[in-house]
Amino acid sequence: MDSTTPAVNGSTVDSTQYGLNDVSKVETQVTNEHSTAPNTHSHRQNTRRYTDLANNLASSTVTLVMERSKPLILKLRNPSHAWAGLGSAIKPQDDIESTINSLGDELVAHVTATVNSIRDEVKSARPQPDEENYELKTAAYQELVKSAAHIINNLTEALDDFFIEYRKLIDQFWDHIQNCANSDVPDSVRQFENQTEKIFRDAVTNKIEPLFKAIDSKLNPSEQ
Repeated sequence: MDSTTPAVNGSTVDSTQYGLNDVSKVETQVTNEHSTAPNTHSHRQNTRRYTDLANNLASSTVTLVMERSKPLILKLRNPSHAWAGLGSAIKPQDDIESTINSLGDELVAHVTATVNSIRDEVKSARPQPDEENYELKTAAYQELVKSAAHIINNLTEALDDFFIEYRKLIDQFWDHIQNCANSDVPDSVRQFENQTEKIFRDAVTNKIEPLFKAIDSKLNPSEQ
């Protein structure tokens, strides 16, 4: 992954600002640590391990995003005005940037925790020399490592896509409530919240969930 990442405003920023290098480091660990994996592999204890991870990631992240969006919505609905309150509304840009930056930090930490779970699951799937069909299982394991790294890349891409769309929604919401009747604002808030939830769920569903299910298939072919 490049050391720069598309910022939410369309420019590029050093990925270390949002901790994305942590995810990249874990990706490297997933690829390299198979030589030091533990001598047991209990992945069959949960045949939907990765599918469950995808579902948990989507639901917990949506909850986090919606909670962090509430204070920003209040700021957007009740902005300051120029000329001692007599002029036009002032877009709370500092609050928008602060919300996006802090939410970015929290989501990166959340994604990193998921990546760590992926890494641990991959390590636990490493076959041992005394197992039957060891060579075949080793080849399958190497494919599993590649798939896990692919998931990690897609996680960070989904996060980037979310923030690009989230910023667009904020701008659209601001423009709309400046021109609509006060009675229409509650409907605009509900629409903003629904769209915010949808863009992240779509990102997970389209980019992440199929890959997680594929990993479950690799770990538990007899269950398919």
